[in-house]
Amino acid sequence: MIPPMIPPMILLMILLPLASPARAHGGEDHGAPAAAAVVSPDGLRAPLSSASLDAVLVLPPAPAAVAQSARLLVADAATGAPVSLTSAALSLSGPAQAAATFSGAGGIHSGVILLPAPGDYAGSLVLEAAGQTDLLAVTGVRLSPIDPPAGAPDGASTRRAGIAAAAGLALAALAFAAGFGLGRSGRWRGAGGAAILGLAGLTASRVAAHGGEDHGAPATTAPASTLSLPMESQFLLGLRTVRVYAAPFQPATLGLGALTAAPGGAATLRAPVAGTISAVDRQAGGWPLPGSLVRAGQVLALIRESPSGVDRAALGMQRADAGTRLAEARAALRLAERDAAQLTILGKALSAREILEWQNAVEVARVAVREAERLAGGERSLTVTAPLSGRLSPGAARPGDQVSAGDELFHIVSDRALWVRARVPESKAGPITAGGTASVTLPALPGRSFPAVVLDGGVESDPETGTVTVTLALEPDGALRPGLSATAWIVTGATEDVITVPDDAVVESDGIMLVFVKTGPERFEARAVTLGARSGAIWEVHAGLQPGDRVVVSGTYALKSLAGR
Repeated sequence: MIPPMIPPMILLMILLPLASPARAHGGEDHGAPAAAAVVSPDGLRAPLSSASLDAVLVLPPAPAAVAQSARLLVADAATGAPVSLTSAALSLSGPAQAAATFSGAGGIHSGVILLPAPGDYAGSLVLEAAGQTDLLAVTGVRLSPIDPPAGAPDGASTRRAGIAAAAGLALAALAFAAGFGLGRSGRWRGAGGAAILGLAGLTASRVAAHGGEDHGAPATTAPASTLSLPMESQFLLGLRTVRVYAAPFQPATLGLGALTAAPGGAATLRAPVAGTISAVDRQAGGWPLPGSLVRAGQVLALIRESPSGVDRAALGMQRADAGTRLAEARAALRLAERDAAQLTILGKALSAREILEWQNAVEVARVAVREAERLAGGERSLTVTAPLSGRLSPGAARPGDQVSAGDELFHIVSDRALWVRARVPESKAGPITAGGTASVTLPALPGRSFPAVVLDGGVESDPETGTVTVTLALEPDGALRPGLSATAWIVTGATEDVITVPDDAVVESDGIMLVFVKTGPERFEARAVTLGARSGAIWEVHAGLQPGDRVVVSGTYALKSLAGR
């Protein structure tokens, strides 16, 4: 016996396909195209390049026969630096003629263009900067009709949506009736429940978002080997590039240390006796200032000796005797000066020889008085003389200071004899030998490099630090000072022509050394490289780069972050 509810179920199966048009974005008919037209569906962003310039032409979507703003971004092809054009002209041919001129600065230029009619356009872009002209081809400009926005209803889609809604309601009603009828029959109770659940499942599948399609598991973010970055962002991040080529390269080992005076290139002057420091007279140079240059044999200061307590008794007796001698010397000076005064009276009665003898007698009497005064005072003065020519270091000695014997007064350093004592890892010190060459840089003098010669390749290794001390001799230079920290790159191999890359271009990602290569005006590639030896700020590249590649040397870590590396 056939159950009475079978015909409704057959009807339900017939109506079920009518529900399929209810999927959103999955089969709708949008009807005829709209009348509006734009420059391609999303506008145009055309990367252009020549041997000297990278350019990007940006045309946003706009209706036909309407003037629209256009932008032109220009950068130096070798460095990536923004380029300010002196002139820029765009000329397009197609269904009609179109042209635009651009002006601006800082690599960003703007203009206005009008495409009169729909169709395909092509032409050229003429750029002039710093007296150099570049001609770039422009293609792919299309002014075409555009569909209305996805999901926008029209007459046909509205009718189909109404049919789908009615079919859904009928489906629900029949499902309820079938379930109720079958449920009353004991034999079909289970079948009725299964029918209701199955139909409910079918209904749910039809109202899933975007037509019920399976979107799969959520996408996972993986590091990208290529990266697109608009030129505006490149300018903002300050990205810069250099071209790499094969060039002479000498492998070198890094050594860290400091400048020091060579043996015989410095002297420390100490007080020979206890006393008071005084400056020499100004005609002899006065008090030398720190940093000033002094000559070998130059008197730097005087020390007036202060006698010790043991010598004071003997000095008392000497002073009494010196007082008598001082009185006699002063009397002799007065007599000599009185006799010399007679020269104006006697006039021509005296010969030239006699006049000279009287004048000498006065000078001798004056010297005797000064010596007698020194002895009467019980003091003596000692001179402090520079043993070599060089520059004075700041010291603690000042005129008027009391010093003891052995106190440091001055330190003189010759700026023509400086060494660098650099610590080199013992694993790298093997090829370093006396007579080798090196290059020394100092943080205190950025941008300068000083040639040096290896005096000693290191006698023994320090087990605590695992380093060998290498001694280098620097060429004379007045800007160098002992004590300055220094970085030395000591040559360890022969010169070869190899591809090199600056250290600023290299980044590390999960143990892999990477460089970012600019492959287009707005395209970059994260490329693994095999590095060899290093010399200063330059790496030898064994694999991963080709001559002429443009590698990023500024903004590399920003690219690394954007690429998920």
